[in-house]
Amino acid sequence: PAIPCSLPRFVREQAEVVQLLEQYGIKASQPFIAVHPWTSNPVKQWPADRFQSLIRQSIERLAIPVVIIGGAEHAARAHEVIPAGAPVADVSGQLSLRQLAALLQMAKLLVSNDSGPVHLAAAVNTKTLVLFGTDAPATGPVRWGPWGEGHAVITKPSMEAISVDEVLDMLQRQLA
Repeated sequence: PAIPCSLPRFVREQAEVVQLLEQYGIKASQPFIAVHPWTSNPVKQWPADRFQSLIRQSIERLAIPVVIIGGAEHAARAHEVIPAGAPVADVSGQLSLRQLAALLQMAKLLVSNDSGPVHLAAAVNTKTLVLFGTDAPATGPVRWGPWGEGHAVITKPSMEAISVDEVLDMLQRQLA
């Protein structure tokens, strides 16, 4: 079924995001994935080194540009997830909420822990790949997962139990 609400196109903000992404070498017509490696709760955080490996392999094996998103509080930590020398567009702390919505509308997919941008992506009809590391129904994907169709969820008893290979495999399937 369709999601209960969906947001309009953010035309002006999309133009602003296109200009920003072009500074990182990503053209307006080029598909890319957004990655949000942060959460407000450390228990829901997939390890930074695994995000780093996923990002490296996404660029090298899947040949798709990666855009890191996050708030101003994440900008100083982006180096933890960006592979050394990788051509990653890090826009952490640079977007308004409307610009983030516009970027997510343009993205082919969002890869994220359980976090707010997942729901924003779902509201703008962008597919998500969401990681849940819990066996508690009250904090799991049935209650907190993305609404709508086309989303993928990987859930394990802990975030450490989720491997880079299974996320990369699911990412490949989602992009196909």
